[in-house]
Amino acid sequence: MKRLIASVVYLCCMAAFSANYLLDVEKMNGTWQVGQGRDAEGGAMLMSTAKGTDAWIKVVFPEEGKYYVSLRSMSFGGEWRRASVYVDGKLIGAAGDEKFKSDHSYEFVWAKVRRNPVKLAAGVHEVKLVSACPNARIDAILFSTDRDFKLPGLSEKLPENSYSILELGEKREFEGELSVNVSTDRNPVSYHCGEPISFIMTPTCDGKAMDKGFVSWSWTADDGGKASGLEPITGKQLAVKVVLKNPGFVRFKARLLNSEKNPLGSTRGNPMLASFDGGAGADIADIKAVPEPDDFDAFWTKAKSELAQVPLRADSEKVGTTEDGEYDIYKVSIDCAGPRPATGYMTIPVGAEAGSLPIEVTLAGYGVSVQKRPTKAVSRNAIGFALNAHGMKLEQNKEYYDKLFKEIGPYALHEKSDNPADSYFYGMAMRVMRTLQFVKSLPEWNKRDLAATGGSQGGLQAIWAASLDQDVTKCTSSITWGSNIGSWKLFGYQGRDNVSLNPNGGRGYFDSVNHAKRVKCQTVVPRIGLGDYTCPPSGVCRMYFNLKCPKHATFYQNSSHSVIIPGCETFEIDNDEIPRD
Repeated sequence: MKRLIASVVYLCCMAAFSANYLLDVEKMNGTWQVGQGRDAEGGAMLMSTAKGTDAWIKVVFPEEGKYYVSLRSMSFGGEWRRASVYVDGKLIGAAGDEKFKSDHSYEFVWAKVRRNPVKLAAGVHEVKLVSACPNARIDAILFSTDRDFKLPGLSEKLPENSYSILELGEKREFEGELSVNVSTDRNPVSYHCGEPISFIMTPTCDGKAMDKGFVSWSWTADDGGKASGLEPITGKQLAVKVVLKNPGFVRFKARLLNSEKNPLGSTRGNPMLASFDGGAGADIADIKAVPEPDDFDAFWTKAKSELAQVPLRADSEKVGTTEDGEYDIYKVSIDCAGPRPATGYMTIPVGAEAGSLPIEVTLAGYGVSVQKRPTKAVSRNAIGFALNAHGMKLEQNKEYYDKLFKEIGPYALHEKSDNPADSYFYGMAMRVMRTLQFVKSLPEWNKRDLAATGGSQGGLQAIWAASLDQDVTKCTSSITWGSNIGSWKLFGYQGRDNVSLNPNGGRGYFDSVNHAKRVKCQTVVPRIGLGDYTCPPSGVCRMYFNLKCPKHATFYQNSSHSVIIPGCETFEIDNDEIPRD
């Protein structure tokens, strides 16, 4: 009996002293970016800007204890994303999603940083994240004194009553929403070569001019120019002038620093407001284009002939209806030339009549993940087809996806053959063409309206669709990937070669700048990020101005590939008319 009582007392004491503390990572200072639209514990996530970048914060631990540390991260594109955790400068360990794990691609997952606990005294400690790769995506850090605390499953939140939020452990020099607003003295895409471009920086805290601290700034230009500086904040606007010698863009970056010259975040609002990543362009319609292959049209004529050798046969299975009950959902597999069929989910309004509906085909961005059955219509008031970029089978077991993902690998980086028909993107383009052939065969199609839409890699595929199938009547291609591929090597434009096809093989056959010349339908480019150097503005502009059709584009200032800062300025172009205001 005494032993039983002692055991109960022991367990009660353990329960009383067990504690879980959650660190809200988007409050951290540093150079990581805040990812939007990722609602989880504490809100948004942080994304590293490059390997080795860090984010840090000082927080108060209410009690002494041995803490087990866990990290909540999100995989991206089937690639490995990890970060290291430091406390008071000491490495605790690293965690993150595992490479090519199909069961949590694009989902949050918890992982222990290390098996053994770290002993921390009550009081203030500095916690730091260091990225092990570009685009590490971290949502939260958990410190638990309970060795056996059960971490939630994929994309699940911690139980609401299972943790406390760690409070800030230092008085900040600035207690408010920090912002460094950067504007140009005129429309940022309206300059000519030789004209001075003024970048005007206005540091504010809660909307009022700051009078202390520093602004760190830098610029790099497509013509090879670059400069950087550090300016004290005095309550006045700060200006930096740049002159471009050749048609192209300049990328301008700014960051707020405290009086000790350490990067600042924001205690309220979006920490990315404390930094800026944007730019301006000169004579943007005259940006040089990479040479087009002499046999470009012959190559694609041959590809279409190869596709025609495969009969148009599809397996289309109804698998449910959308949550509102208004659309039937089908999983579809279409026989196709190349290594895999064209696959995807299709939604059609319930009871649709023959010849009554437009069609919209949506194309996927870069990455490898399990395509999930839609819960709502792929496209409202239309036949919608969400094409899988890789032709993977739908609704298969984990073993199938794990094997396929390893087979596909980081597909944009492993082109070796000189033959463009051996390129991974050749099969992808075949699946785009075959899907368009299939949807045009549907009896519900109105025989008039056929749209292709996507962003990034999906934007590239949308341009392919409109180029290779003249029945496409509208193309929407946002932040178009694969534009003017290799121009940085030929002409010195900024940005890296994001589609690393063999230089003697496939580059020009898949480049959007060459396909754009063949597009006849209305085309919209909803976003060109002036701070996007995954899809650099010089390349997307060359693609846009190669379009010989009705067209419209919108430039976003202070917008990278993944992030659009709230309230950022936008600038529009109709057809080839560039406003000079």
